[in-house]
Amino acid sequence: MDADIDIPESDSLLRLVKGLTSNPALHAFNSHPIKDIVYRPENLGLLDKAIAMGSETLNDWKTAICGSLYAMPSARARVLHMPVGLAVEDGFLRAMILTDALTADEDFSRIDGGDVFHVFASERSVLALIKHQTRIVIGSAINNAAFTALRAVPLPQRRAALAAAASQDNWLSEVIRSQLPKWPYGWIPLHYLTKRIGFIARQPKKLLHPRQIFVLVLGFGFDLVVYINAQIKMAKGVGAGHW
Repeated sequence: MDADIDIPESDSLLRLVKGLTSNPALHAFNSHPIKDIVYRPENLGLLDKAIAMGSETLNDWKTAICGSLYAMPSARARVLHMPVGLAVEDGFLRAMILTDALTADEDFSRIDGGDVFHVFASERSVLALIKHQTRIVIGSAINNAAFTALRAVPLPQRRAALAAAASQDNWLSEVIRSQLPKWPYGWIPLHYLTKRIGFIARQPKKLLHPRQIFVLVLGFGFDLVVYINAQIKMAKGVGAGHW
């Protein structure tokens, strides 16, 4: 749980734990992250409204790991390892949970969420939003490079390889040097440019509403700026660990 979030309902933590323990097959139970400008839509300018409309158009929060508030059984958490220096730790942890440390196919039933939610402060300027999302995209691309390196290890040895990686301070930087850039996309896989389009396209009914089409076009323009910015920062050598 992050220290800078707001939890409006006093029994949220209890319900989070109850949600986790209600299903023994769960590896994590997520809290729904809600932007403050969505939870309290008061005195919003045009930019705030545009940012609010773009909320939750990148992924399904129920099968994600929200680093600001989630519950996980300690016995399941302690068998996993995290390399030093990850910029997007929750995305890495999510992959480890879904694939049993890259030893199995993704199993989305391992993560779920219910009616527990928390409120976080939204970025309120374009530059701050670009900087924040650039960090997320760079961190996700680095996670992807780490997954590629670990999958190159024979399957029975991957857990041990992950544990060894977590014990080496320079493992991640060596992975970045060996894996990136990569032809034809460079430093950042194209997936991180088209992710929003793919997510919305899987919900075709939303595309029947002009507002959603506007959000899609606006979101793609924003994602394009972030994608180019992330490529430039990584090429300059200031992307990994810059924050």
